[in-house]
Amino acid sequence: MDPTYLTLKPVSRREFLNYVWYASMALLIAETGFGIAWYLSASRDIPRKETLIRLNSDSVPKLDTAPIRHDKRIWLSNTSQGFFAFHDYCTHLGCGLKWVSTNNRFECPCHGAKFNVDGTCIDGPARRNLDSIKVIATTPYGEKTTPITGGPVDIADATEIQIDLEVYLYGASRK
Repeated sequence: MDPTYLTLKPVSRREFLNYVWYASMALLIAETGFGIAWYLSASRDIPRKETLIRLNSDSVPKLDTAPIRHDKRIWLSNTSQGFFAFHDYCTHLGCGLKWVSTNNRFECPCHGAKFNVDGTCIDGPARRNLDSIKVIATTPYGEKTTPITGGPVDIADATEIQIDLEVYLYGASRK
């Protein structure tokens, strides 16, 4: 055996920096991969039930009465047209809405936008109607849901009413 074969050659400065560079890139890629895997595994643990709100008969406002604020994030309105669930914020700049019973309408305390009980914008700087949330009414004849336009749902024969917080329907533009 050749004795020069067994002698170790010293590592140059350039080789050492290359090894450090490659090791740091491998560590960065591994951390990124573990972070993505952790994020994806955590998001699958959220059950679908948390995004559905089941309403009992006490939670639904009586026909043609003032809307009820439910869970501090949605307004429930039951009109002769049907049942609505609205997002709690004004479509102008996102201020929280208030129900003014003397005027029988929603009003934005920040900039003065005004909305009817069915969510249509009647005055102020808002350029579109209130955003609706999908309502699912289960009846003996099947399910009735909020139309894609954000209109009302007939809940007359409903045995169960659910609100799907994952489906927001943007209000139509004001003319």
